[in-house]
Amino acid sequence: MCGTAVEHARFREECKSAQSHGCKLYFLIENEDGIEKIEDVSQWVNPRLSISPKAVTGERLMKSMITMSERYGCEFMFCKPEEAAETILKLLGGDDDADG
Repeated sequence: MCGTAVEHARFREECKSAQSHGCKLYFLIENEDGIEKIEDVSQWVNPRLSISPKAVTGERLMKSMITMSERYGCEFMFCKPEEAAETILKLLGGDDDADG
């Protein structure tokens, strides 16, 4: 989502396609930066900013994510890497305590 304009356009088209087919997309972002909700993304510092002043800022990325959520109904979720498996199971409605 924070790549080139072509990548952003493709991402947007995938979201539009899913919505038009009645699908809801969930994006689970693993991070160790303490980002727990979409509003926290504004505090993220892109390491590429030191190389390219045109690199996306956390604020701009957050605004894009909010726009995508509002327009296309996708949901951005955040977790620590060690929480990813459990989060996916909950999202899919799986019961990780089941006895096989």
